[in-house]
Amino acid sequence: MTYADFDRLPEIIAHPQAVLRDLEPKDTQGNMLLWVFQPADAARRGKIVVELDLASSGVDRTRIVTNAIRTAGYVQPNNLREARYELLYGDID
Repeated sequence: MTYADFDRLPEIIAHPQAVLRDLEPKDTQGNMLLWVFQPADAARRGKIVVELDLASSGVDRTRIVTNAIRTAGYVQPNNLREARYELLYGDID
């Protein structure tokens, strides 16, 4: 992501263009949501992949459960129309 889009991260999370659920996540426990947004490059869409209820161990071996951004970047809109994604909110066009 560009610095300009990274600076907009709170706005993007609060007001996404769309939210998708990944029905076929790889190497995760299956709780992946994608926040879709319009970057400056109108030909692509931005996507922020968040893993929900990510469990990890703290320094003192306590169990920590959090929601964490896994990746962020840009994709062609057609990539978001794959059967592996379920539209939960908004529109990807």
